[in-house]
Amino acid sequence: MFEWFKILRNHHLYRGPNYEGWITFDLDDTVCDFVGETYAKLNAHFGTDLKVGDHNTYWVNDHFGLTGTEFHEVAHQVRLHDELTPIEGLAQAMLKVAQRFKIQFNSSRGALRNAHMTTTAWLTRHQFPCDDLVILKHGDLKWERFKPNTKLFVEDNANHALEAADSGKVEMVWLVDKPWNQHVDHPRIQRIKHDQLVSMLLQYFGDPDPLPFDPD
Repeated sequence: MFEWFKILRNHHLYRGPNYEGWITFDLDDTVCDFVGETYAKLNAHFGTDLKVGDHNTYWVNDHFGLTGTEFHEVAHQVRLHDELTPIEGLAQAMLKVAQRFKIQFNSSRGALRNAHMTTTAWLTRHQFPCDDLVILKHGDLKWERFKPNTKLFVEDNANHALEAADSGKVEMVWLVDKPWNQHVDHPRIQRIKHDQLVSMLLQYFGDPDPLPFDPD
């Protein structure tokens, strides 16, 4: 299986000479439950009992009374980004999608120590196909790094979703439903639940033919 995965990820032989466009994914709280796992890690680290349900702003560090710099230092100590768990079935679904589309991951992890290396290792370990990895700083515009012919952008951050929807650089935006993006109402943004992501990807973008290997 691993050899087939390397071929698909690095050489795209099963995509063929033509591909149908790009699909761009955010990382934290899009392909994994970043906030849920962050609360578990930080509560264990500080001996606190803060609840995810009490968190309705985008910045987790505020709820724990941490500056951005302090949060990133603690995240490094507890190996937060190294040990995140991907949404169940998502990597396998993306392997199907990658037979037709190129995959970009686009994340505002620029403040993290060794962000590109850590993220690349995580994607490889969990067998996500990846044609392009973009690591930006907070405040950078994600849509400026979209590839031509980007069909879909999947994101949880309200600002990034709204900017992308208005950019003219992507055909469709899916906003992963979170407490911090409830104010978003835009005709070009479709709100989806995390547990819908795998089935919707396969429905709209998956290749109907079986993979040439067992992804498990």
